[in-house]
This record gives sequence, C-alpha cells and structure tokens, in this order.
Amino acid sequence: MGNVTPMTDNWAGFKDGETVRVGHGPSKVDATTLVRLGRIFVLIAGVVYDLCGRCGTEFGTISGYLHRLGGICIACHGAGAGRRIGTVEDAEKVAARRVAEKARRDARRAAAHAQRLAAQTAWREANAELFAALEREHHLHTTHDGEAQRRDEKLTRRPWALIELAAAACRDRAETPLTDDEATEARTLLAEVAAADAADRAARAAKVTASRYAADPGQRVTVTGTVMVAKPYETAYGGGVFLVVEGTGDDAGVTLVWSGSASGMWALRRGDATTITATVKELGEREGVKQTKVTRGRVDSHTPAEEPAAANR
Repeated sequence: MGNVTPMTDNWAGFKDGETVRVGHGPSKVDATTLVRLGRIFVLIAGVVYDLCGRCGTEFGTISGYLHRLGGICIACHGAGAGRRIGTVEDAEKVAARRVAEKARRDARRAAAHAQRLAAQTAWREANAELFAALEREHHLHTTHDGEAQRRDEKLTRRPWALIELAAAACRDRAETPLTDDEATEARTLLAEVAAADAADRAARAAKVTASRYAADPGQRVTVTGTVMVAKPYETAYGGGVFLVVEGTGDDAGVTLVWSGSASGMWALRRGDATTITATVKELGEREGVKQTKVTRGRVDSHTPAEEPAAANR
C-alpha cells in the first residue's frame, strides 16, 4: 500500500484502541489504532498496517492538497495505511525493533558529535589567536553590536573571503573549521586588514592635525579643492545639494561645507575638482576635523573627474 518510509511515531497523541476512519471518500472503513512503545499502527479487519509515510494520521487524504484530486494521498492511493505488518505480536516486534534502531542512531549521532566537538575544541585551542581574531570579525558582520562597533571604529571594508573564513571558523558543525591552507589565507587577510585599519587611522589622525578653518564668520573666501560629498536633497521649499569640499594646494586642510541650490552645484560629483567662492556662515568640527560652513556661494570652476574607462584608454 505504498513504499514511503512509515511515520510510526505517535506525535498526534492517539490512544490505543481509538476508532478512526481510514481511506478516502466512499471507500473509507473503520479502523482501530494500535499504540506500542510510542509507535502507532492501524488495525483494519484484524490485520495490522503501518501508517502511510505521506498522509500519516490523516489516513488517506492530505488537507493541504484538497484542491488537487480532493487531497487523495498519492503514496497510499487514498487507502490511508502503509505496509502490511500482520498480527498484533508482529506490530510489537516491529515497534521494539524501531525503538532499538532509533536508540542506536541516537548513540551514533552522540558519539559523532562528541568526536567532532573534541576535534573542534582541539583546533581552536591550537589556533587560539587566529580563532579569536576570526571570531571578532564574525561578530562584526553578524550582530547589530558588531555593526555599530564597525561604524564607531571606522574599520575598513573587509574582503569577502575573510568574512567567509570567519564564518567557517565559528561554525559549530565543522570538525576542523579551517584547513591548513585556509588558516594561512586567513592569517594573511587579517594582517592585510590590520595594516589597512592602521593606515586609515593614521590618515584620519593626520587629517585632524592638518585641518584648519578657511576664515572667520562673515568673511568671503575662495577655496579650490576636491568634491568629497555631493548629495542632492528635497525640502518643502525646493531642492538643493549638500557639498563637502576638501581643499587642495594652498587650501589644503580646509574642509568646506555648503548646502544650497546655486546653478553650478548640480553638476558637481564626488571626485570632481572645483573652485568655490562663498561667505563663511559658521565654524564647526566633525570627528575632530575643522569644518568651514559657508553660504551665498558660487561655483567658479568645475573639472569633472576622469572616467575610469577614459583613464584606461
């Protein structure tokens, strides 16, 4: 009556001796449940059957497929039962055998898990420094706290290979989280990332030290530099562009911040060279870098950044 693996665990909570309707449509017949060692069978006309491995305790129909052939189970063809067992004594033997098989499977799984855990622990202890570094990287990319830490520390972008290796090292199911080659690659990537972070921090510190104001509030200034931010925005009173320009040459160390809607602003893009004349509105700081906020400005010159494709020609 079907060759699908029988579903014999009594998860539905049937009691021994309950009367159930087995089958589909007019072919339904009365059957009696037979529960032995937590396993459930059905007794039909004095013969014991397994449950169907597909429809289980729905006995011939699958409620989720009532729109397809009325929900008839294709495994047992609506019969509502699986393999023929025979007598009640045969069912008790089958139930005992299945309980013993499950106990052996559980024992094998527990032994394999213990062996895997021991090997994993040994690898992590032998590579404690590497594992701690990879665990930190994994934390930075998988938790909200880690993402906040990454933003606060302004860490450089991590290569995808390092993210994958960190995830593999922290995966509990792996017996040896990383092979020797992968561990070597992880150490190389971590060293590169640490060097990039150190260089980035040094560059930020140098930028803070070199930063200065363009002039006092109310004065008119002209600054030549590179556009670092060019972000259009919309308000209830119209649109505008938020610009951040870092001075170059004689204006090195000056950071100009301008929010407005002058005609020349709309064409500026990140990386473009420009010269701006404006009135100093106020002086401020952002993360230690001195910023000169201006207003009533104009774009005196604009040199677009060279396109990558053009640079390669």
